[in-house]
Amino acid sequence: MIGIYRALRTIFPNRQQANAWIRRANAAAPFKGDTAVALMCSGGVAGLSTVRQYLEAGGTVDA
Repeated sequence: MIGIYRALRTIFPNRQQANAWIRRANAAAPFKGDTAVALMCSGGVAGLSTVRQYLEAGGTVDA
């Protein structure tokens, strides 16, 4: 969780933008049109890890 928070704070200048991104539908492969929150909640530790890896790899955050 801390890694995800840190990555989002690095990418986005304010908390509102980061919060909006995790709640926005995302067409990127790991999300399959769903939100990052949905993946984190339904995927358990693996879902959290996927979101963190995506962000740290420089995933397109506005997909």
